[in-house]
Amino acid sequence: MSYYRLFGELFVYLRQYKPPHPWRMVVIYPNRSAEREQNLHFGQLLALEQVRRIYLDELGAAAENSLGVGVVKLVIRRLVEQAKQQITDEVVQNNLINLIETIIVYKLPQKSRQEIEAMFGLSELKQTKVYQEAKQEGSEEGKQRR
Repeated sequence: MSYYRLFGELFVYLRQYKPPHPWRMVVIYPNRSAEREQNLHFGQLLALEQVRRIYLDELGAAAENSLGVGVVKLVIRRLVEQAKQQITDEVVQNNLINLIETIIVYKLPQKSRQEIEAMFGLSELKQTKVYQEAKQEGSEEGKQRR
């Protein structure tokens, strides 16, 4: 998401709802290279105390015990449980769980499959399309190198 869109949506929200509390914004990136910082137009806004940018690859071990990461873990576990309980169509259920797992894998590129499975209780990770495609690509690359 670009800062043009992000700040545009923020200001539309503030104009429409006029919330009684001060606003805060947290932008989460997998790493610094994913950010397309635009200092010309947004440098002063990005420097505001209300704006926080987080780079997942820089969180380190301290984040594992943080309240925020704990909340994310609970939300993801709850979403997976809800999908399993509320969606009876197995294909739709698997697609939704695959979507959740794909987002996790994308947002936590520095974590191994085992770490992600342990963090979120996702024993189905090996069944996801992302995992299967990566496994197939690795297998094909291995054959080509022989």
